[in-house]
This record gives sequence, structure tokens and C-alpha cells, in this order.
Amino acid sequence: MVKHMGVLALALGFAAFGALPTAAQPQLSPPPLFASDFYRVRVQEHGYGRTERVILFRRLQRDVENGSHWLIERRERLSELGAAPATSYAWIDSRDCDEVGVALGRLDTLPSLSVRGPASLATPFSIPPSHQPVVTFEAAPASQGGSPVRLSIEDSTGPVARWWFESQEAVKPCWREGGAVLDGKVVSPGLPEIEAWRD
Repeated sequence: MVKHMGVLALALGFAAFGALPTAAQPQLSPPPLFASDFYRVRVQEHGYGRTERVILFRRLQRDVENGSHWLIERRERLSELGAAPATSYAWIDSRDCDEVGVALGRLDTLPSLSVRGPASLATPFSIPPSHQPVVTFEAAPASQGGSPVRLSIEDSTGPVARWWFESQEAVKPCWREGGAVLDGKVVSPGLPEIEAWRD
């Protein structure tokens, strides 16, 4: 009887001071914020099959004092004759790949874009089909006459295509497979799945 009274008194004592303390729960950090600036490269290749790659450069809003910090994502879809399409996802943290900064810096050296009016157009001529890869480059931090614009260029053999193919080789060792992780936090992909070939 005395033993049961002691247990009851101990329980009442804990009740008076509240529940037993529990271990502190870790606080979930919010995902990193990205600026509106971006570059997107889309590459289409024809051959015995079709290959499409989409590469997205997104700049993080923080770390301004330490220089630009970019997340680069790549989705790839390979469609070979007689085989099911194969897809993949990879990413790069620019802090771990100096070649990313070099590639982005070279954008400032590309020739300026000019638009020709009808008066300066040459006599129309036909262009034979080419199996050269087609590079489509989009940029949000572009401007025309001081006004911000969104730029899109399609190129196969010009300066934009050469810039990408040279940059692609330079950053090749930096790609990581699997989901992107920045500072221990999983980042939601900025690129949707490539569901089908788009002509």
C-alpha cells in the first residue's frame, strides 16, 4: 500500500509541473530563394535517334557579397530507334565548379544581337536540311534600349552554339546525378520532365 501511495504521489508531482520534457525538434529550414534571372539552353540532336537536353541556370538571391551563386540543372531525353526513351536529371552547384563562372563570364563577350529590316534583307535562298545540333538559348537578364526583355536565340553554328558546346565540355566533370542539394537542403527541380520531343 505504501509503495502504491509513493507512485501516486510521484505521478501527481509530475502532473503539477507539466509533462516530461522532450527532445527539441529540429526546425525545417525554408528552401533557398532564387532570383528572377535565369539562362536556359535547349539542345536538339538528330541522328539514329533523337536527343533533347534542357539546361537551366538559376541564381540564388543570397551570397551577394561572396559573388554569384548558381544552381545549374539538366534534364535529358534520349529516344533511340526501337527502344523506349531514357531520361535523366543532373545538377551542379557553381561553388563547386569554377568552370560555371568562366562559362557565364563568356556571355559578355558574345557579339551584340541586331535585327535586320526588310530593306537590308538579301534575296531569299533555300537552306538545305542540316544534322547539326540546334541550340536554343533564352535569357531573362537581357535588355534592349535600356528596357528589360526576354531573349531567345536559335543557333547551330554561330557564336551562341559555339559558346554552349565549349562550355558543355568544360563543366562535364561537375555534373551530379540525383536530386539537387544545397547546404544540406533538397531543392525542388526548376525543370519539368521532358515528356516528348518537341519540333
